[in-house]
Amino acid sequence: MDLRILFAIVVGMIAAAECHSFCTDDLSNDPAVREYWKFDGAKNKIEVECVDGAGGVLSVSPDGVIVFNKTNDVGTVYLRAIGAQGIPLKTQLRFSVNCSCTNALPLESQLELMGEVNGKFVYTNPYLIKRGAGSAIAKQSILVNKTLTKIAYISGSKKPIIPVIRISGAAATVSLKDWKARDLIDAKKRFEETRRPIKLAAPKQTPEEEFAKMLAEDVEHTARMEVRDGRTVMLIDGKEAAPILSRLKGGESNFFGANLHAAGVPVIGMPVEFAKKGWWNTNGFDAVGAVDNIVSRMRLAPKALFLLSFNITAYKEMAREYPGEVWIDDKGLMVGRNPKIGYAASIKPEVAANPKTELWMSNLSLVWRQKVKEILTATIAELKRRGAMKRVVAFHLAGYHDAQFATARFDYSPCAKAGYPVWLETEKGNPGPKTYPAYLKRAPFAMQEDIMRHLKRLAGKDVLGVKWCMSAFGDSLSGTYDITPLTRSDAIDAEIPQPDYGMRESGYPLGVRLPTASLGRHGKMLMYEFDLRTPSETVGPTEFREFGLSRSETYPDFIDQHRKLAGIQFARDSGFWYYDMKCGWFEPEPIRNDIADVSRMGERLAKRKPTSWKASVAFLVDEDGLLSRGSWISGTPDPFRSGDISTNALNVLAASGVPFDYYLANDFAADVKLATDYKVVFTFGVDWSAEDRRDLKAALDAAGVAVKAAGTQTPRGYRQIVEQAGGYIPTRHGLQVDMNGDFASIHCLIPGYYEFKAPDGKIIPLDLRVGETRWIVLNSVEDNK
Repeated sequence: MDLRILFAIVVGMIAAAECHSFCTDDLSNDPAVREYWKFDGAKNKIEVECVDGAGGVLSVSPDGVIVFNKTNDVGTVYLRAIGAQGIPLKTQLRFSVNCSCTNALPLESQLELMGEVNGKFVYTNPYLIKRGAGSAIAKQSILVNKTLTKIAYISGSKKPIIPVIRISGAAATVSLKDWKARDLIDAKKRFEETRRPIKLAAPKQTPEEEFAKMLAEDVEHTARMEVRDGRTVMLIDGKEAAPILSRLKGGESNFFGANLHAAGVPVIGMPVEFAKKGWWNTNGFDAVGAVDNIVSRMRLAPKALFLLSFNITAYKEMAREYPGEVWIDDKGLMVGRNPKIGYAASIKPEVAANPKTELWMSNLSLVWRQKVKEILTATIAELKRRGAMKRVVAFHLAGYHDAQFATARFDYSPCAKAGYPVWLETEKGNPGPKTYPAYLKRAPFAMQEDIMRHLKRLAGKDVLGVKWCMSAFGDSLSGTYDITPLTRSDAIDAEIPQPDYGMRESGYPLGVRLPTASLGRHGKMLMYEFDLRTPSETVGPTEFREFGLSRSETYPDFIDQHRKLAGIQFARDSGFWYYDMKCGWFEPEPIRNDIADVSRMGERLAKRKPTSWKASVAFLVDEDGLLSRGSWISGTPDPFRSGDISTNALNVLAASGVPFDYYLANDFAADVKLATDYKVVFTFGVDWSAEDRRDLKAALDAAGVAVKAAGTQTPRGYRQIVEQAGGYIPTRHGLQVDMNGDFASIHCLIPGYYEFKAPDGKIIPLDLRVGETRWIVLNSVEDNK
């Protein structure tokens, strides 16, 4: 039995030894939100329970500031607020506390809010997890070294609830203030009322005749990816450019592309929704109407180049016209849009009979694909006739599940089953599993590749083909497992995933989601999606969702987050695109100014000389192995987002402060010399029993490379292994360091003074606040301008 020490301290009798500064919870003093209970140093007491060897010291000031110093790195501590009177039964509750910390170890120190009912703990309402709040809940447990408002939504109970704070993991000193319980319904309503978008003036549109003249006098613009000096670069009109794109929503009245282009983003993206806008329907296709709309928005950013994001979801009647081409799940039910969920959901046959239901064409329907090619052919022809195709340098395809073509359900439609032997034939000689689940996971990529190949032929010039990516290597049916096919694609140039929503905020460590080194090796590029929720707009229906999506509350918050994410990408020879889902996120001047600064750094780095330096650590993921063993193969698919199985290991490695390269296992297996140049290789999902993996392991062992499984490490564990192997470590713990030899992006996780050791041995002193990102150009690029 675990040794447990239980003691009670009457609060208000012990004064805290120091003063603490806290941020103010936006809802804390709002009279529209009913407050049921607030911790009171004079009326309440705290019980402290230490479990599994945990130790610590509690003090409480007369004004109710709670300070708990967890003194060791083991076990869990529970702080119970005894005497929490007034919390009504069977009420939806919003618990919150302002939490301040300066010495927590990233990802190793944790704190959670919860309740206790009749001796059992109650957590955040499971409904929120199902509604996409999973990243918010994961992030809520992490202690970071800045002041945050921790929140938790808890379902009501028929019995009294005791407020509880759980502190676990590594030692940390935590200061807590304004611990309270309020009415969740009131809080949610008030949050929505106070989060109103800023009002922006309509963008100015260049007159039609003037823009037509500009097009007539313009040249044919191009873009492509190319491997130069061992790294992939983006070329626009044959010249290296910062690998930055965008995708903006909006019509003629709210398509804000001009200011973003003026800030240095060379390519402005716009969605083209053929069926949703009525240009494609059962009566045919209106190419003139579709291109009228495209050109009208081009006139709002008349000097920009463009990416066209074609949403190729079929018009809803097509499923009725071709019932044999409709997506059918493993239960024999038609798949379509459930308006209550918004993502893919099985629809019962009697519901499918309703003409208002939007059934989905199978991703593998050749009938649908051919019709898509026909409307794209007409669109490109009309763009060329108008001269507007000169400005188009990139294409993107969107549609169906979250517009990303994710495998939301297994597909057993006749067309899907008919395509399986064809896929097997095309996969001969390629590595990876050849099972039906593997086919269903990778066939949507092949579909997009085929259509993108058609688009590039129609363009008749160099254009980029980019693709969205959903939760790469995630342990859910919708996760992406097509990075290996991407590396050999002749049509798709870049993959666009979302950074881990919960960890992209400043002050949190964030690893990359895709194997950037493998992509760069094959002439491809990772381009993170910067759908950064800014102070100018709200997107989520609840405070909890906004928190989980790392919405910036202030412009300095945005800048910290923006610099962190952009620095990670620059240091990995990768790029990003700005995705504005609410028409105006990036319009405020402080945001545009920072985008301009970031773009200038991207342009500067694009001109640098090559370097021979490389990290001494590699992270290796075996996509084929994971694809063969995914739990979703035999289980019932989860229609909601699941946590990524590899993301956590990458975040932990990032928190260690050790620079690392990220590869696919197939690249190491194909080129053992590439693998043996590293001192340490951390592996994820590798099946060493496979023949080519056995050969790789033997070569690594013979070269003296330390090979360690990544999933069980801590940041300190990673660092210790690298130190023992003699690998390069630029500084002590507390920083995330991303490097490529020319450029280092240093993000502060623990505030303080650091001596950063560059690869040449030079010491660079840094005094950093938490959440700050410092960029260092290690080798001068001035001579290459």
